[in-house]
Amino acid sequence: MRDFGGILVQCLQHELNAYYHVFWFADRPPGSRLVKIDVCSDYRRQGQLILTADWLLEGRQLVAGSGPHPLFYAPAMDRQFLYYLAKRVHKLSVSDKVLEHLASLEAGCRENCAKALELFWSMNTCSKLLMSIHSTDVSRFNEVVHEARRELVGRLSSLSLLDRGAEWKRRWDRIWYPTGLVLCILGPDGSGKSTIIDLLSRRLEGVGRGVIRYHLYPPLKPGAEKLDAQVIVDPHGKPARPKTSSLLKLIYMLIKYNVGWCRSVWWPRRRSTIVFFDRYYYDVMADPARYRNSASNWVVRLLGNFVPAPDMTFVLDAHPNTIRARKVEVSYEENVRQQIAYAELARLIENAHLVDVDRSPAEIADHIEALVMEQLAERRHDQFEHSLGGLPEQPTALHQ
Repeated sequence: MRDFGGILVQCLQHELNAYYHVFWFADRPPGSRLVKIDVCSDYRRQGQLILTADWLLEGRQLVAGSGPHPLFYAPAMDRQFLYYLAKRVHKLSVSDKVLEHLASLEAGCRENCAKALELFWSMNTCSKLLMSIHSTDVSRFNEVVHEARRELVGRLSSLSLLDRGAEWKRRWDRIWYPTGLVLCILGPDGSGKSTIIDLLSRRLEGVGRGVIRYHLYPPLKPGAEKLDAQVIVDPHGKPARPKTSSLLKLIYMLIKYNVGWCRSVWWPRRRSTIVFFDRYYYDVMADPARYRNSASNWVVRLLGNFVPAPDMTFVLDAHPNTIRARKVEVSYEENVRQQIAYAELARLIENAHLVDVDRSPAEIADHIEALVMEQLAERRHDQFEHSLGGLPEQPTALHQ
């Protein structure tokens, strides 16, 4: 893919011999830069062999396509039908759309599909599954899916010790080498954080399993996604707390970040989710008045060493005149002070990037997207290098 201008930014091993790849092409328009390729041989679930590659490819047919390569192979309909049905049964997951797709496949070769069902299920269960598919009735499918899963698992061969070890290694690697990413966007009010996060969320969603967005804190309750921050008209309107109260507030923030991270960030990051933070603990150093903090900056920095760090931090650098054209909440002098403070913050934070925002939001998003993709490509290369015991040097610069 590098010969065509693409770089590998993601590789998920979702089964023992199934890999999901994502390539990024810098020279394509936004929204079409990601190319996803899912590669597998035998079909397995949780290490157990369900369908062999030979069986899946038997009877494959050449079908018409488009573009410079007008023909490609597709599995026979009964193979597609059983593969898709076995997958949904094993996952205990179905929807109207899934049943409609299964019904369209089964309608094309009913006799072969009926024979394929007998590989895993009794005649009674086959009948119930087909009735739910013909009627596209999710509730009817759910009535039989647990029994169907028990019969399916009962027909599968037991895992060998070698396969068990490989499966546990795969699961361990998914934990030890996270495939998600935590991105933090910092900057004063009016610098365009929300706009940039909106753009990046759409562009980066295809890299993993989805996008989560939090404001300032990771929530203590998993799944409590915060899409909109509370609008603060006068961020410096309240007086600073005494030093003791400020220290207690910082300790409270430290505890909240660690607990919230464990409950709402740690697992999604390992499940290939892109997590955005609109503001973070670091803002206290650049804008202490907003957080009514009177503790010394060295205290804030010291406690910040115990706050979980995002994978990448982007500090939006905007000229005071740009800020005041969008929002007038503080004095011009405070705008100047914040610009200097945030620029210094970018220097202090590990893996932080200072981003000039005196340009269009699309150009800013392009710049940040490229930095994120280079980071993902470098991480992917490091993980390959570790798993294979060393690889030759691979440049991470983008190919034009």
